[in-house]
Amino acid sequence: MTAPSAGGYPRSAFRLRGWAIPERAQPAASAAPATEPADDQRRLADAVEALVERFHALRAENARLRRELAEGEERLRELHQRRQDVLKLVDDLIARLDEVDERFEAST
Repeated sequence: MTAPSAGGYPRSAFRLRGWAIPERAQPAASAAPATEPADDQRRLADAVEALVERFHALRAENARLRRELAEGEERLRELHQRRQDVLKLVDDLIARLDEVDERFEAST
């Protein structure tokens, strides 16, 4: 389930929106010779920066989806109230028709 990546670190075959998730922090047994500490720090800093950017993007998307959900719920409440108003109007019209029908039958 893992595939080697640059630097010999295994990455999960499972991806979340295009981001591979490292399975462990130790190099694979078949990894290239040890890298310089500066390279490791640069790669770590790059990985942290990518995670922070992804975090902010997901937070913004989450906020947008919450706004859309709130707008949809408000629209649903408005439509439900409108439906209730129309049902009451229809019931009132049917009651008036019944009254007219009774008067008509009483007059004949």
